[in-house]
Amino acid sequence: MKALIYESTQRFFEKSLHLKLNLERIPAQGPTVKRGFENHYVPAVGLTFHLDMDEMLDRSYAQNEVDEDCFAFLRTHVTQPSTAVDIGANQGMYTCMLLHEFPALQVVAIEPDPYSTAKIQRNVELNNLDESRLSLFEVAASGANEQRELMINVSGNRGGSSLVVDQRQWTGLDDNVTIAVQCRTLLDMLTEAGASSVSVMKIDIEGFEFPVLEAFLRDAPESLYPRAIVVEAYGHCIPLVGGSTLELLIRHGYHLVDHLNANYFLVWPENATQ
Repeated sequence: MKALIYESTQRFFEKSLHLKLNLERIPAQGPTVKRGFENHYVPAVGLTFHLDMDEMLDRSYAQNEVDEDCFAFLRTHVTQPSTAVDIGANQGMYTCMLLHEFPALQVVAIEPDPYSTAKIQRNVELNNLDESRLSLFEVAASGANEQRELMINVSGNRGGSSLVVDQRQWTGLDDNVTIAVQCRTLLDMLTEAGASSVSVMKIDIEGFEFPVLEAFLRDAPESLYPRAIVVEAYGHCIPLVGGSTLELLIRHGYHLVDHLNANYFLVWPENATQ
């Protein structure tokens, strides 16, 4: 019940975010001028990123606006050697931070959108990060090995693209812009990457978190359970996927220790006092 209450409060934050997105899309006087890609140094992570300045999230990063609380939580719980997992890696902000700051850490990044995986690869190269420690899976995480349609947000928030959330409410188009993506289970990908333990995981896949984690927690050995998780969760996605991500994690033993807007911080019991 506590988890459901937390998730239901996100409707307010959703409305605020969506208002911001809509305001971002309102053109200034005259036609909108496309800016395209620019390189920007982001002091919060000490790295330079190849950012698409026509994208809202990228513009925020260019102004050093990052998920500082999420980064701080992950930094606190990383152990080395181990594996970190970035599901919904987008342009690789989390992936690059983890590779940069933890030299004995293996990183698994999962991202199905070719537009975003190209950005990840560019940002890894731009910062001369150790690619041998990165396993980049250019697929979507799912509860099964399957093919699905990814609905693309083409309104300046490509990171909002989703397997389950209809994007027409943001794009204003009559039909969704979609691409076919291959899906794999998280356990399959961690096995292929050779992971034996996972210290931290970030999962932000626009409402599809529950099926991914449900299958993983059912099939994976407890030794592969992440010791700390940052997960995005919205209450309105529960009926779309059949369950609450937060309740699922708590039911399997995780402790909810904090949350900021739609990001929830959970730890495995042995880490609950950290």
